[in-house]
Amino acid sequence: MQALLLLATASVCAAYIEPSNSPPGGLDVANTPQFILFTHDDAVLSSTHELMKSVTDGRSFSGCPATATLFVATQIGNDCDLMMDLYNSGYEVADHTQTHETLKGLKESKLEEEVLGARSDLVACGVPQGDVAGMRAPFLNSDAAVRQVLSENGFLYDSSLIEEGKGASLSKGMGDRVWPFQMDGGVPINCDWFGDSQQCSTSESWPGLFEVPVWQLLNDDGVWSMDYGQSPSADAYRVLKNAFDAAYSGNRAPLPIFIHTPWLEEHAGDVKRFLGEAAARGGGGSGGGGVCEDEVSDPEAYPNVYMVTIRQLLAWMQNPVPADQLTPEALGCGLPGGAPGTGGASGGRTDTASPPPPDGSQQQTAAGGSGEDGGEGGVSTYAGDGSSEPVPEQPRSAADALAELGFKLNRKMRAAAAPPVQALALGWVAAGAALGGLFVGLLVAKWAQNHFRNEFDEKKSTIENALLRAKVEELQQMVGKYEPLAYKSMRLRFTRGVNKAVILGLVDELLSKKEVNIWWLPDSLERIFYVNIISLLLSVLDEVVEGMSVNFAGHNVKLQLTYLDLDGEPGSQKVPKLELLPAS
Repeated sequence: MQALLLLATASVCAAYIEPSNSPPGGLDVANTPQFILFTHDDAVLSSTHELMKSVTDGRSFSGCPATATLFVATQIGNDCDLMMDLYNSGYEVADHTQTHETLKGLKESKLEEEVLGARSDLVACGVPQGDVAGMRAPFLNSDAAVRQVLSENGFLYDSSLIEEGKGASLSKGMGDRVWPFQMDGGVPINCDWFGDSQQCSTSESWPGLFEVPVWQLLNDDGVWSMDYGQSPSADAYRVLKNAFDAAYSGNRAPLPIFIHTPWLEEHAGDVKRFLGEAAARGGGGSGGGGVCEDEVSDPEAYPNVYMVTIRQLLAWMQNPVPADQLTPEALGCGLPGGAPGTGGASGGRTDTASPPPPDGSQQQTAAGGSGEDGGEGGVSTYAGDGSSEPVPEQPRSAADALAELGFKLNRKMRAAAAPPVQALALGWVAAGAALGGLFVGLLVAKWAQNHFRNEFDEKKSTIENALLRAKVEELQQMVGKYEPLAYKSMRLRFTRGVNKAVILGLVDELLSKKEVNIWWLPDSLERIFYVNIISLLLSVLDEVVEGMSVNFAGHNVKLQLTYLDLDGEPGSQKVPKLELLPAS
């Protein structure tokens, strides 16, 4: 009888996993594991490493060590050594592009550079290419072209599409959410709900490619796609606990904890408290987070809770072993890279094999076996050398320092500074000629050469006391369908002489390439030249910028940027400050 059951179960793994609110394989809900997915977006920094380990170390669920999936943006300050430490301890490492560029609407070559280049960067850090199974789009901005790149290059899953939780899409409430699904038969998520930020259609077909939704969590205090419970009256612990209770007593769809480092800095205690309770309920150890006895009225009431990587979840879905037969070995608990175990599918695509590794290399198995993964791993301007050694640590630039504070620059520092000084000088020559003669132009060009050499020197690029209190994703969450705009402000503090490329990168990220109307009156010849030479034109440049009209997540948002005086000691010098607030 058991052999027949295993045979029947094995036959399921090759089948198309269609969108469904029921557990896979026809499992009874009561015999379905409750999975928790803990994911982190952006670079792995020292603060990221410390915080993530503080949450997972020493904690177990039903005999499985707690783990997480890291969506890594590779060129905004990522630390390969720290990332690989997490990888070797059982974390999954996935793709989040190189520079956190908005992918939706990008040209094909640039899109491939961002996605496949990031995969090559991860390989250069030491992650086998076969283990880079998934991708999440920056800002959750995605379209069919993104999924095409993933499908054609052997990725197992995407995790970018927001799944509305109140009934306007596939999910019908917190206890009846859609499970991850393969996109052979289209993408039936209601992307219209989020307007221009996301595009999808039932006419698409990406055989074997999974979509792991970014499920909204909601309660009476608000709705969140990531970084939960940020309204003044909300409680992150309560949001997670209520969502867990609804999932466990409902259809047992995976519970998401999708976060960023700045949020975790403020809410690590809430996450530990929740996971401590969930682990105790699931028969695991609470680890360092602990949980009070009175928080768990009946530890045996919630068995079969597991905290897994996305790869492990999808492998289980392709071979859905009932909870009463599931073992840590079957899930792959503790394997490097969050690889699937003995009882799941390989964790790879079931429709076609992944693209072969470059000549002269051995393909790494999905289970984390031995072997080298050389070459470039796809179309990319980054040339990985195939070495398993971590890349040498580079001197930290201003972009890295900003990333340490939770910033994500939309453009690499060197991209803003890419035009060679000679090209800039030629531009100044042309400007000088237009003003009245070659002689004047040459003088201006010489000045420009020295000026821009200093202006774009990364070592001099600093922003003093910069504080970004809300990131773009948080603003997107603030403008949900029925949410009021505004419970948080975004504040940036600048001093004169700051590197203009950094400012432009920050503002460009905030706007996320949305349509924007800017009224800007330069008051000096220098600023006019900046406009002519730097095409970003999102000019903060020591000037008041008024009238920005931005579209986030399909909703119109007006932003006001105004200089304010900083609070200081009586008689102290006032410094300009920018304050970005959703208009009331």
